[in-house]
Amino acid sequence: PQYRTEDVNRAIAEGVKCVKSKQLPDGSFYGSWANCFTYAGWIVSDALLLAGEAPTSPVFGRLSTFTMSKQNEDGGWGEDFNSCVTGMYVPNPDGSQVVNTAWAVMTLIFCNYDKPSPTGVSAIERGI
Repeated sequence: PQYRTEDVNRAIAEGVKCVKSKQLPDGSFYGSWANCFTYAGWIVSDALLLAGEAPTSPVFGRLSTFTMSKQNEDGGWGEDFNSCVTGMYVPNPDGSQVVNTAWAVMTLIFCNYDKPSPTGVSAIERGI
């Protein structure tokens, strides 16, 4: 905890800067493995919060907008492994997947996203 505090804080700040620079114009992060966009959103949002990024940071707003754009009609999320192959988000042909939904809900929680949907129910509640 007190070991090389300046070095550790500098490394964290550089890491945050690097991660934020990887955000794509649509607000997503490319994870380059399997269900890459959904998983990357969860990992990045968690990591940035733990590193001290303010929940009001625009990076979270852009990420939550991207995540919301992928929510399925049934309230869940489902990304296909072909996202990794194409470098673009590919919906799972089988629809929502429980693990993808969990990752997306955690992303929205970390992004402090609590806006209601047109039905009045929040996206997080719909996902759960």
